[in-house]
Amino acid sequence: MVLTTEKLTQKDKLVTLLASHSSDFLNPNRKAALERLAEIEVPTTRNEYWKYTRIAKYLNVDFALSEHKIIDNINQYKLFQEAVCIIFVDGKFQKHLSDNFKQEGIHIKSIAAAKTENSDTFSTCFSKQTANATEFFTLLNDSFCDDGYFIEVEEGKVLEKPIHILSVTNSENSFLNSRNLLVVGKNAQAKVIQSFHTLSGTSFINSVTETIVKENAVVEQVLIQNESSNASQINTIEVYQEKLSTYSITTASLGGKFIRNNLTIVVDGEFCETNLSGYYRCS
Repeated sequence: MVLTTEKLTQKDKLVTLLASHSSDFLNPNRKAALERLAEIEVPTTRNEYWKYTRIAKYLNVDFALSEHKIIDNINQYKLFQEAVCIIFVDGKFQKHLSDNFKQEGIHIKSIAAAKTENSDTFSTCFSKQTANATEFFTLLNDSFCDDGYFIEVEEGKVLEKPIHILSVTNSENSFLNSRNLLVVGKNAQAKVIQSFHTLSGTSFINSVTETIVKENAVVEQVLIQNESSNASQINTIEVYQEKLSTYSITTASLGGKFIRNNLTIVVDGEFCETNLSGYYRCS
């Protein structure tokens, strides 16, 4: 029996679309994620975690694979002159648009490249904090993510400049599964800013970031969501802190059709410091 599009659920449509996107998915353990995803549906208000949000209405779109368009006005979104700017368009790393930054002990690249070029760190850290996930959108990301940023700061290194991850969407009805990994080694320091902007079109971003802060490391993350009224986003950040580490995050939600931020921090050691701050603008 062949199902028509009308008979497919929202989940079926998303899975079918994302499965056709690429055969080179990031997660080496995606089979387990797919098995758990098969057991659940798109959450409703009967789910305690989503009791105040009818997420289904934001998924009532005929999503398609993103079409990469030429962008000629990207500089206006480079918000921090002193920062190293790494650019993603519709979830894909744009090396030719990004700054060429080199510092000993610092690795900045697409996570797709890191899977092979930084295989030790990737295999040790990727998906470790989402391995037992039960939340629908985290599992969807675990199953179908294929690009995002990778930053590793080796032990004892201090990032000379902040890193600005500039993420723009420029396609119609796109559903993006972005996956990021930030690993800051023992006694190291880093500041990473990620900003989201809509150039055109309608989009839904499902972003998952794993941040690992090792012993006595200092990490500052800044999240700026400046989307259009046609853009929706679920942003999940999973943080793991070792002893004596300091982690700070500032979130500024300035615009968007729908924005949800999920933040989980595991403090696994004594004498850690964790700082959370945020700002949102009502429209």
